[in-house]
Formats: sequence, structure tokens, C-alpha cells
Amino acid sequence: MSLVVYVGIDKFKAESGAHVREQNATELTLSDIVKGLPNTDEANAAEGHPVVLDTFSEEALTALKNWLKEKAARKCIIAWPQPNAWLAASLASGVKGEDALNDWVAQAKRLLALFRSARRQVTLAGYLPGCELTVVKAPVLERAENAIYQLAAAYLSSQFHALKETHAYLVASSQECSVEENREIAVTQAALSEYHARRAESEKGQRNGRALQEAEAAQERQQQHIARLKGELSRAHDEHALVLQQLQSAQQIVSERTNELNAQREQAKQDTQRLQELEQQLQTLKKENEALKQAFETRRKETEIDKQTLVTVQKENAQLLSTLQQVQQAFESLSTEHQALSEQVSTEYPQNQQELVKSASDQVYLRQQLEKRQSELNVLRTESEQRIHRLERLVQWLRVHAQRHASTAYRESRSYKKALPKQVAMLEASPLFDTEWYCKQYPDVAQANIKPAEHFIKFGAIDGRHPGPLFSTDFYLTHYEDVAASGQHPLLHYLRYGKDENREIHPPQYQLSALQTIAKGAKA
Repeated sequence: MSLVVYVGIDKFKAESGAHVREQNATELTLSDIVKGLPNTDEANAAEGHPVVLDTFSEEALTALKNWLKEKAARKCIIAWPQPNAWLAASLASGVKGEDALNDWVAQAKRLLALFRSARRQVTLAGYLPGCELTVVKAPVLERAENAIYQLAAAYLSSQFHALKETHAYLVASSQECSVEENREIAVTQAALSEYHARRAESEKGQRNGRALQEAEAAQERQQQHIARLKGELSRAHDEHALVLQQLQSAQQIVSERTNELNAQREQAKQDTQRLQELEQQLQTLKKENEALKQAFETRRKETEIDKQTLVTVQKENAQLLSTLQQVQQAFESLSTEHQALSEQVSTEYPQNQQELVKSASDQVYLRQQLEKRQSELNVLRTESEQRIHRLERLVQWLRVHAQRHASTAYRESRSYKKALPKQVAMLEASPLFDTEWYCKQYPDVAQANIKPAEHFIKFGAIDGRHPGPLFSTDFYLTHYEDVAASGQHPLLHYLRYGKDENREIHPPQYQLSALQTIAKGAKA
């Protein structure tokens, strides 16, 4: 049994991910050859023990020469790689083209040197990934599909004269050499196909990049709109604070006027009580005067003869008259003051009462205005918060959807190309996508030279467009946070999952009865 040596097999295994299909997986190294194989005296010592070499180096050449010289009966089969396959694998692993060319030529020259030194013991065979050999059961490796590196390897080998000359000698010295017909034409066609495919993907990526830029611009406009709404909300807060301050000052003025009016009322009550007391004193004095008059008449009748007594009585009567006059004058002055005070109270009280009523009505009006402004402010705050929340969800969906779409466009994804026709067919079969309505609502779709359903999948949802009157893109994305976070297409998500979950697809519409509408109009 001959010793089998594989040169460069590991390079192709690393490139294609293949495994050596051999019954015995044990492999020998150069150190095993130098030290000597187990049971070296037997002819079948190397049976089932292949030697795998990364490169056929000077050390390998020396070791094999010495091993063959020890016994003339020993034989060796060396499977060497074809230059184009070797160069393509080397370029794919990052080796420079000139280094790969020189490396293969040096290995080929060492193989030729070993063959010349032991022609009867050495058998050469050139292998090619994807092809089988009859001289030796070489491992069948899957051929790499990287047409660019294969085309570059073919070009380098055709331009390097030393490689062509050495390869010709090596082929002539080999017992078998696998050659694939029309390989260069197939490689060229595959490279051109890959080039056109990558160019198409690049153009598609550029379109997706422009769409992403437009989405970022739309996001910036939305952020500016949010900032403007925040400014309006701040101004509404300032107006609310100013109205509240004015209401507080009006309440303070009304309170002061009420206190003054209450003080005037108390003063009027006190003056009325004093006047009543004076009237009672006047009535008492009148009664005393009548009593004195009666007593004077009685005494005058009794003491007509006593003049001195009469004079005394007359003096007392004069004093009583003067006291009565003083009391009458005081009563008249008090009456005048009471009348003046009554007139002042009668004139000032209605005016204060009117001012109080007016202040109360102003207070009620200001309170109504404040409540109205407060309700408007609450409505504005609620709408602003809802709009901010809605815009945040839309921005979140746009980011995730743009990242997913861009990552799909920039890489070679056969699954995406295969899934797109199914998605278009799903939309066209759904009653939620109205082709006529979509083209009529968005006239630019007819000029895009693309199916309306495909246009909606690629661009329509990003632009915030609706597929028909029955489905609202904005509502579905903002109403369900998990859809916005996933970045999935809204209508496709509904057709796949949302329909079975009974999700809503447009905002609820409430209709008021005629009586409620009339009642609301009357209140307004």
C-alpha cells in the first residue's frame, strides 16, 4: 500500500467548510515520517494513514526523500492542487496575489525535484475541488462559489509565465490531472452575474439610503412641530397664571369693598339707635313739661296771693322753658344729622350695593373665564401629550423599520427577494388594500412604474400613507406599541397576526343622537 500525501487540502476545507470523506480519520505528520512509521518493515505500514500538508516545503521534500531511500519498495502518491483553485483559495484567505503565485511555483518545483529523484517510487496526481481521482481515493471537496476570486486567479495564472511553464512540466509528470472543461467561461459568467447582482443591490441600497434620509428629515420636522407645541403650551401656562393673578386681585378688591360697606352699615345702625334714644328722651321731657305746666297752674291758683312765690315759680318755669328749648334744639340738630346720615346712607348704599353686585358678577365672569381657560389648557395639554406620544411611536417605528429595511437592502438576501412577491400577493388579495383608491389618492404612484401594493410595502407606509379607507397606518402604529417597537410593516402585521387577535385598524367613531346634539348646542 502506498503512502498518500495531500498538499493544500486544509486550505480548501477552510474555504468551503467541507470535511475529508475517508474511512480512517488518522493523519500523519512530517515528524512521524522522520521518526519512522510503526511496523515499518511491513509493506502495508502506511495503509489508511494519509499525510496532510499545508504546503510542500523543503522540510517535507527532505523527509520524503530520506523515507523513500530507506527502502526501495516504498511508494508514495502525492496529490497536488491545481494552480487556479490554489490561487483562488489563497486570495479568499487574504494572501497577496504575487505571494500566492510564488508559493505555488516553489511547491511545484519541489514536487518535480522529488519526482526526478525517485520516478519509480513517486506518483503525482493533480486534484481539483469538485472532481474525483482514479489514482487515489482523494477527498472530494465542495467547489467554492466565489467567482470573483476564481476569475482573479485565472487572470493571474495566465499572466505569470513561470507558473504556466512549471504547471506544464508538472502535468506531464503526473499520472492523472483533473481538468474541468469550459471552466474559464463559467467563472467569467458567474463573476459577471455576481457583479451585476452586487451593482443592483448597491443601487437599491442607495435608494433605501435616500428614503432613510427623507425619514430623518420628516422626524426633524416632527420634532420642530413638537417644540412649537411646547412653546404654545408654555404661553398658555403664562396666560393662565396672569388670569389667576387678576382674579385674585379682583377678589381682594371685592373683599375690601364688602368690609367698607359692612362698616358703614354698622355705623348707620349705631346712628339709628342713638336717634331713637334721643327721641325717647324728647318724649320724656315733653311729658315732664306737661306735668310741670299742670303743677304750675295748680300752684299759681293756690298761690296767687304770694307774689314772691309766683316770681320764684316764674323763674323756675323760665329755666324749664330754656332747658326745653335747648332740648328741642338738640333734638332738631340730631334730627338734621339723622336725616343727613339717612340721605348719605340712602345715596351711598345703592351705589355700594351696585358695585358689590358688579364685583360679584365680575368675579363670576372671571371664574368662568378661568374655568374655560383651564379646560382649554387641559384639552391642549391632553392633545399635546397624545400627539407627542403618537409621534414618539411613529419615530420609533420609522427607526426600527428603516434599520431592518436598510440591513436587508445592503446585504445579499435571497429570502427578502423570495418573500417580496408573496407579500405583494397578500396585499392584493386583501380587501383592506384598495388599488383604485390608493392610485387615486396618491397620483405619484402611477408615475413610479411599480405595482401599487409593492409601492406601499417599500415606500407608502414610511410616508404615512393609508392602503385604503378601511385601514389607518398612523392609528395602527400609534395604538399598538409592540408593532411600533418591532418595526414590522403595519398592514402585513395585521394580516398575519392582528386579524386573529381582533385588533382595531382605524380610530373609533362616535355618533351623537339628535337630542344630545340639540342639548349641546343650547348649552353653547
